[in-house]
Amino acid sequence: MSAVSKFFSAACLFLWAGLLAQPLGAQSCVPYTASGPIVATKNNQKIQNLVITADKGPGIDVNGKSGVTIKNVIIRHSAGPGIRLQGAANTTISGVDIIHTGGPAKGANRSYQENNIDCYDSANLTVTNARLTGGSSGIFLLQCPGSRLSTIEGHDQRGPFPRGQLVQWDKSNNARLTDFSNETSLTKSWPEDNVNVYKSKNVIIQRGLLDGNNAPTGDGVLIDVGSSDVLVEDVDGVRQGNGCFGIWGTGAGGITLRGTRCRDTVCDGVRGVPSSNSLGWAIDPERGKVGIRIEGAKYFNFCNPGSIVWDETMLDVGQFAEKDFVARKPIRAKLCQYGY
Repeated sequence: MSAVSKFFSAACLFLWAGLLAQPLGAQSCVPYTASGPIVATKNNQKIQNLVITADKGPGIDVNGKSGVTIKNVIIRHSAGPGIRLQGAANTTISGVDIIHTGGPAKGANRSYQENNIDCYDSANLTVTNARLTGGSSGIFLLQCPGSRLSTIEGHDQRGPFPRGQLVQWDKSNNARLTDFSNETSLTKSWPEDNVNVYKSKNVIIQRGLLDGNNAPTGDGVLIDVGSSDVLVEDVDGVRQGNGCFGIWGTGAGGITLRGTRCRDTVCDGVRGVPSSNSLGWAIDPERGKVGIRIEGAKYFNFCNPGSIVWDETMLDVGQFAEKDFVARKPIRAKLCQYGY
């Protein structure tokens, strides 16, 4: 065999071995290219197959461009957002692994603006099959209506306040979050609410696991001030300190929590005693009786057995049962491994 033939045979064996070594469920991918920060320069641009390191500013910046696709990208960001969208309608993000690397070993990030994905004034954002780690928030949406977020794997948001969520909508109507999980260390991270709906209408949140929250004032899911027409369905809260589910502040009704479950609440922690005395479900009496339904709720193993629901008199329907259950499995995004 010639030297050239031997070289190509060895190269093929190396590539084949690399593909076989991928974890089950990982995608087969072309090699990724190392890159510094990327700025979108045109509408409908495709940004893909990159390992981006951003020591300052956003890893990917999409400003005033529409229809951009970001696919199969690893972003390591340390002093800015992983992806920043401004005036960037119809952006699609998929197959991304976004890691904030600038945080301390434990506790809050230096700034609340170091989100993994930061969306402003950008309608119809789609994010699917994404792993988001260590950002101030995972996805923060301000004036970004029509978002569709699915297969989201979150880990260890670091705040500081007012960030600290896996997902937060702010004045971002007509939103969907489906098939998601968030796993947060009770000793190292600095979350607020895991999922927050603020001044937003027509929001659906389905099929999720929220495991871990050490915030004295944060909930697993909080339907916040000015929000209405919200459905939370088949979502589990586990190891929550202040509360698994909350409906708080002034606002209209049309709020339904269906099949929500809460277990293994936490009555103390590194950030202090929870302000609610570790409630399972909290409804602000100042909101009034405006069409709030909690259907088929289950709870188990509360650190404070009497803190199930308050103020129950605000509910049109309140169905709560103490029953053991196995929490939903966390999401694992199917990401390209080749090129790490």
